[in-house]
Amino acid sequence: AQSDLKDTFVKVKTDLQNGLTVLFVGTPCQVAGLKAFLPRHITANLYLCDLICHSIPSPLIWKEYKAYQEERHGGGKMTKVMFRSKIHPWTRNNSNRGFTFEMNGDGILHEDNIFYDLFFKVGTIMRPSCANCKFTTQNRVSAITIADYWGIEEYSPETYTPLGVSVVLANNSKGEKLVYHMKQ
Repeated sequence: AQSDLKDTFVKVKTDLQNGLTVLFVGTPCQVAGLKAFLPRHITANLYLCDLICHSIPSPLIWKEYKAYQEERHGGGKMTKVMFRSKIHPWTRNNSNRGFTFEMNGDGILHEDNIFYDLFFKVGTIMRPSCANCKFTTQNRVSAITIADYWGIEEYSPETYTPLGVSVVLANNSKGEKLVYHMKQ
């Protein structure tokens, strides 16, 4: 489902104007939007982090899919959703598996690939603006980019763990400094 930033940009601006240090994490387009919104002279204490995203599915499709599953499961309510559960080991082959949901808080997770198939394989619910995103190039708008490292088992088997591996990329000197301090 699509995130709703509400008044986040205004709050970030206020915090920066009050001398606070802010780390903002979002999709590349959200990071670009915040960067465009803020006056440059107040951004010294702002750290921007984007994530490698595939796209955002249509909110309407999600609403209809959720209603379909609730009806399919006796008219209950979906109470928990995990898009990347760790039911299956994290490998490239399993990257489109692990969509689970819980109905009525009963603790029973139901696995389903219909939504993933529509999103990843068929691509029918991918937003056109995301398919042509100008913020997902190698020239990132953020200091740091983070992601799940799908496929690491092929390139660095000794680093692979079935719980998943993350990647952190520094995109500029500010990002390099932040990564260096995280290592300490």
